[in-house]
Amino acid sequence: MRRDDTVAGMLLYARTDEEIVPDEDYQMSGNRISVKTLDLGQEFPVIKEQFDKIVTEYFTELG
Repeated sequence: MRRDDTVAGMLLYARTDEEIVPDEDYQMSGNRISVKTLDLGQEFPVIKEQFDKIVTEYFTELG
């Protein structure tokens, strides 16, 4: 990998009953790493809406 190459990645978690809900973005050596949570305890259309929102925001911000 050349020095000017960057990568992006995402860890996607299923929501649990824990109080801490991961939803953060980090920059590591110029690379974007995101941690997001989906609430899979919902009806499928709601899960799809959550996922679509994450994808839209993530790829819009990546440019």
